[in-house]
Amino acid sequence: MHKLPVFRTFGRAVGFTLWNFFTIFRLSWFPFALFIATNIAIGVYAQQVLMGSKPMIDPFSIAAHIDDFVFLNVLVLILQAITFAAVAVSLHRIILFGDRKPGVWINFPFGRTEALFVVMGLISGLIIFAILAVVLAPAFYFVAGGDIPSFISKIEEWAKDFPRNDVPKTGDAGFGTLATMGPLLFSYFVGWIVCIYVSLRLVVWPPAIVATRRLSLGEAWRLSRGNVWRFIGLFLLAISPFYILVVGLAGASYWYYTTKIHDAPPPTEAKQIVETVGVVPATKDTPATVTPPTPEQVAKDEAEREQQAERAMEAFQPFAPAFWLIELLVEIFVAGLTVALLSFSYKALKGYDAHEPIPDDT
Repeated sequence: MHKLPVFRTFGRAVGFTLWNFFTIFRLSWFPFALFIATNIAIGVYAQQVLMGSKPMIDPFSIAAHIDDFVFLNVLVLILQAITFAAVAVSLHRIILFGDRKPGVWINFPFGRTEALFVVMGLISGLIIFAILAVVLAPAFYFVAGGDIPSFISKIEEWAKDFPRNDVPKTGDAGFGTLATMGPLLFSYFVGWIVCIYVSLRLVVWPPAIVATRRLSLGEAWRLSRGNVWRFIGLFLLAISPFYILVVGLAGASYWYYTTKIHDAPPPTEAKQIVETVGVVPATKDTPATVTPPTPEQVAKDEAEREQQAERAMEAFQPFAPAFWLIELLVEIFVAGLTVALLSFSYKALKGYDAHEPIPDDT
C-alpha cells in the first residue's frame, strides 16, 4: 500500500489551482453562476414571504409557510448536488486524464459519472445517518429507561417552558440536566468522531468514481488504509491559510475599531439619561426608576428601525454585483483546490505519476 506524501500533495494541489485557475474558471463559472442566481431568486422569494410589506423580517411567518420553505430547501439541495457534480467531474478529469476541453466556455455536463456523484452524496448521507442512529440509539434507550414514548412526551413538555424549567413539571428533577442528557451528548460526540473517521477513509471516493466510472466504494476504502492521520494533516494544511486570513482580518477590524472609531461620550445629565435609556437617575431623596416606554415611543422606535433597515438595503444594493462576483470566484477557487487535493491524493495512493494522465481502462 502506498503512503500519502502530505506536503508534496498539498504543494501540487495549490500549484495546480493557481496555475490553472483560468481553465478551472472556464469549466466551472457557468454551473456556479446558475446556482448563485437560483439562490438569489429563492432568497428574494423567501424575503418577500417573510417580510411582506415590512422592511423587517417577521420570524413568526416561517411557521405559516413551512411547506414552502421545506420545498425550497430540498430544491436547493438538489440543485447544489447537480451543480457540484458537474463541476467536480470536469475538474477531476483535468488532473486524472488531462481533459481540459479547450475552447469550451459553457460547460454543464451531466451524464453517468455525474449521476454517480449524486448517488455518492446520497449514500454518504445515509452512512452518516446510520452511524449516528446506531451510536445514539443505545444511549437514548438508556436515558429513557426503556420507555421511549414517555421520554419523548417529557421532552415535549420540558421544551414548552424552556429555558425557565431547571426542574420540569414532570417530577423528574434530573431531566434536562447533565446527569440525564450527558449520555446523549457523549454518544453524539462519539458518533461524529466515527463519522469523521469513515469520511476520511472515503476521502478519495470522488476521484475513484471519475477514474473508473463506477461507484468504487471498496477501492476508496482500500486505498485510504493507514493514511487517516496523513489526510488529517493534509486538510489542516489546506485550511490553515484561510484561518490565518480570517484571524488577520478579525485582528485588523478590532484594531481599527479600538483605535480609529471613537464613540460618542455617554450621557451625564439626568435629562440625557432619561431620553437615552429611559432610566431616571437616583438622587438623595428618590431611588432610580425605570420609565416604561409609551405606545408612541414604541411606534417611533419601530419606525426608526424600519427606516434603518431600508437605508441598509439601499446602501447594499450598489455593491451586490461585486459581492456576487466575489462569491463566484471564491467558490471556483475552493472547488478547484478541493478537487486538486483529492485527485492528487488518489494518484499518489494508486502509484501514478502526478503529472501524467492515468490509464483510461474504461
